[in-house]
Amino acid sequence: MFKIDDREGGGTIKDWFKKTKKIISYLFKDSNFLLGLGVGIMISTLILSSFSYSQIPKYKIEMMARKMGMIYPDEIKAYFEGDKK
Repeated sequence: MFKIDDREGGGTIKDWFKKTKKIISYLFKDSNFLLGLGVGIMISTLILSSFSYSQIPKYKIEMMARKMGMIYPDEIKAYFEGDKK
């Protein structure tokens, strides 16, 4: 196993890269990790490919938003005191 030095800050980016490189090299040496990673990718691909993505047209989104009470800023009339318009 590898040891990660937990310091209270003060580490440099080089130290972080060295630690990350150690962790990654350790994980990829283990064949069980790679097998699990591959199986996980395959299962997630199958699950995500079963969902269909349908794009809603912008005008339908605007219609639904207006039903919920959306208004544009230029549709709001502001009345100020002393305004004669």
